[in-house]
Amino acid sequence: MADTGACVRGLSQRPDPDPALIERAKEGDHAALQTLLEEVSPAVRQWAFARTGDVDEAADLTQEVLIQVARKLPAFRGDSRLLSWVFSVTRNRAIEARRSELRKERKMERFSVHLAGGHEGGTAPDGGIDGRRIRRIVTTFLDDLPERQREVFQLSELQGLGSTEIGRILGVEPGTVRAALFKARRTLRRRIMEHHPEVAQEYLG
Repeated sequence: MADTGACVRGLSQRPDPDPALIERAKEGDHAALQTLLEEVSPAVRQWAFARTGDVDEAADLTQEVLIQVARKLPAFRGDSRLLSWVFSVTRNRAIEARRSELRKERKMERFSVHLAGGHEGGTAPDGGIDGRRIRRIVTTFLDDLPERQREVFQLSELQGLGSTEIGRILGVEPGTVRAALFKARRTLRRRIMEHHPEVAQEYLG
């Protein structure tokens, strides 16, 4: 993973965009805004990679940051260098993304523990299969679910949303959401029983 401290030190080596360009972008000049975003995007990509250590995650984070920069630019007062402000936006968005990912991991852990009969983390009693392996198996089979079932499962089990809210997001009735969630859970259990009988025998009965 890249050195975040080096990225911060690199701020002094990168010239800020032209103040006149910044002002035009703040005033709503679309062309100026596009030019400004193009000028800061290499720095954002570098900082994003320093925070994530992964090329794909850094690319996603970069796009999110540039969108936030465009939205928040009118509020930039110029009390600091623009690049310093952009760095703060990048850092804060990376922290938010990591927290969101941790919340999803904890929710998946709880679901996996439920599948594993209540054994959490490490090695299960009597040397059984641990919850982490169950979690990996579930995550693998998620990609095989039909799109609607996968969306419902992720919104319910990972985001913690109720059927009514999920229905509003997806434009379907709550009953449809509940049916899709039931099918997703049933499919996951069946896949585990088919492809990992040792897990099924020990935990799914």
